[in-house]
Amino acid sequence: KGARSALTIAASTNNDGAHVWRIPASVATGTNYKIKVTSNRNSNGSDSSDKNFTITKAVAVTIKLTKPNGGESLTTGKVLPIRWNKGDGKGKVTIELLKGARTALTIAKDTNNDGAHVWRIPASVATGSNYKIKVTSNRNSNGSDTSDRNFKITKAVAVTIKVTSPNGG
Repeated sequence: KGARSALTIAASTNNDGAHVWRIPASVATGTNYKIKVTSNRNSNGSDSSDKNFTITKAVAVTIKLTKPNGGESLTTGKVLPIRWNKGDGKGKVTIELLKGARTALTIAKDTNNDGAHVWRIPASVATGSNYKIKVTSNRNSNGSDTSDRNFKITKAVAVTIKVTSPNGG
């Protein structure tokens, strides 16, 4: 950083022209960083970045689905409260119903990232036991979570009552 060494990235690495480095959160943000590579065999063998680069803090969007999270038995026509830990709570989310690994239905698109959504399961949803809910940040597609396990959706049973006695007369 500037003219001084801020951090040793690797004391020794293969001389193959590449090195993967995850920038530690402890590295201060700034605009005057350069990388310097020095040979361990030849003290005159070194080079530095031609221009400065900037390090900024990563924006982490942590969404964690909490309900339904698997094992539930749900029924069409019933209201399902969907809940998630909202991370920073900014922006909007998309909520999807997955059947297997595929999106069966988009439940909500661009709904507030407030940690809660109420959904009435439509009668058109097929019965099955391999459903999950997925919540995804619309700000960062890496900020998403899916039910940990599958849940089941069954059709609502229509209840009919017939009066047999007294039946007039």
